[in-house]
Amino acid sequence: MIFAGGYNLKKRKFFQNFKYILIFGVFGTIISFFVIFSLTYLINKLEWIKKWDDSQTVILSTVFIIKFSATICATDSVAALTLIKPA
Repeated sequence: MIFAGGYNLKKRKFFQNFKYILIFGVFGTIISFFVIFSLTYLINKLEWIKKWDDSQTVILSTVFIIKFSATICATDSVAALTLIKPA
């Protein structure tokens, strides 16, 4: 789906909408990263993350939370490209 979205995107339409792609793609991803990071960090500090089988609390490292947040928010701008219909 991601390949098809990029392959079918017309270059002219891409450059006409470049400022919007920058605003929503780059800044939206950065804002999304900080929101996901903050919420995950808060949930981790409140010790709400439990194992499924024995209800032990799981403490995540800050590096793991950063990696998780980056992975989750990275798909937003790429998925939005698939919504643009080729003319």
